[in-house]
Amino acid sequence: MIFSLLSMTLHPLLIMYKTHIHQKTSYLSAYTQSLSGIRLAPTLWNSIPILDITEPIASDFSNITPLKWESFSFIFIKNSDYLYSYSQHQNQRCIIRARHENDHGKIHLFDQEFYFNL
Repeated sequence: MIFSLLSMTLHPLLIMYKTHIHQKTSYLSAYTQSLSGIRLAPTLWNSIPILDITEPIASDFSNITPLKWESFSFIFIKNSDYLYSYSQHQNQRCIIRARHENDHGKIHLFDQEFYFNL
């Protein structure tokens, strides 16, 4: 009887733990893809159009075709000040924003931070 009571108590906790781990793994994958986008952006710079969007929202990213590199997929939005790299894995989304500067044709990305305007 004690064993079945213990089992009934632990089972929901185990399910909650598995759900939590699954969400964190999905977010880590989205973060990895978004960060890969930031790191690849200087090599793809000329193919990333500048959009007249001051602060993007989730729907702005859904209207853009994702770029694929090996197993990664990300979406760029670039305005006059920032580059936004968006990625999604399952139900988790991650956006990393970096300020950009063009120094005689060499692209510098700095002040990277998470962007949460979803």
